[in-house]
Amino acid sequence: MVVVVAAAARRGESSLQTWAMGILKHKIADWYRSPARRVTVSLDADDEALERDVDALFDAAGRWAEPVVAWSRPDHDEERRQLVRTLDECLNHLPAQTGRVFVMREWLGFENPEIAERLGLSPDNIRQILHRARMGLRQCMQAHWTPMGKPA
Repeated sequence: MVVVVAAAARRGESSLQTWAMGILKHKIADWYRSPARRVTVSLDADDEALERDVDALFDAAGRWAEPVVAWSRPDHDEERRQLVRTLDECLNHLPAQTGRVFVMREWLGFENPEIAERLGLSPDNIRQILHRARMGLRQCMQAHWTPMGKPA
């Protein structure tokens, strides 16, 4: 709507699309900065128990009283991404059938007899392929992945 209303003020220094996108960008920024989006939270006397519970989570220095579990630590996201990327590269270096069997078992959750039936292999062969896949992945991961902050 603003584009139509402000069309007369357009100087023509850029294309219509660029000009309209600039208006949209500024409108979005204004919306995020608007006071109506700000929420003020205040604790009442009734919330003293909640405040004590929250305070109990931190020590006197303002740090977590108990260590934060690894899965909820955003600083480890990059390390996790690198691990998955390296694992994917290692999986791609396995023979096609070996990689397929490993993915079916470990990522898709199929049981060995079901994998054997779907691929037309014996259950013993599936166990052997899984063993080879795990050993190949272990060797590849040890050669190509080092956790962040640890010496290579």
